[in-house]
Amino acid sequence: MSRNIFIAVLIATLMSISLSFFSNYDPRIASKQSEVPAFQVALKYEKRLSPYNLVDMIVSQRLQYPVERVMWKGDQLEVDLTIPRLSPLDNHHIYEDLYRMVELSFLRVNNVNEVNVRVLMEQEGKPVLLIAMSADRRQLSRPLPDKPDVVEKKAIIEQNFRLYYGTFWKQNFEKAS
Repeated sequence: MSRNIFIAVLIATLMSISLSFFSNYDPRIASKQSEVPAFQVALKYEKRLSPYNLVDMIVSQRLQYPVERVMWKGDQLEVDLTIPRLSPLDNHHIYEDLYRMVELSFLRVNNVNEVNVRVLMEQEGKPVLLIAMSADRRQLSRPLPDKPDVVEKKAIIEQNFRLYYGTFWKQNFEKAS
């Protein structure tokens, strides 16, 4: 009887050791790669934009200004943001929204290569272009930083992407920049 117990304990011990070995096995370590990433952020965000998650992805950005129009075709995303008539204009909020759209398009999903964002405001009852950004994934000179402040976001946008300024922007914000 004690012999059977000893054999059962031995088999259970061997099985637990072998299972723990296989659960900790990493082929990168076994192939003796010199570096193993501590975080795999890219895997977390490797999502594809689709007609089923488009609205959820845009809403999840918590933009400062409301989304007026979204169009997605192929690898190109187009978004119109409209500043409500009585809302205060803040160019920092505008750059924040532009950056969030770049972040969504180039970090959170992997099937958008170009994003075009127009920021419109109402003047005399009709929409007028305030600023527009045309961003292409291939224009990024280096990866986007982890948690940039507003000044860094503005610099990233201005240095990497094409911006078009409307008359109102030129008259009111270029002097302050």
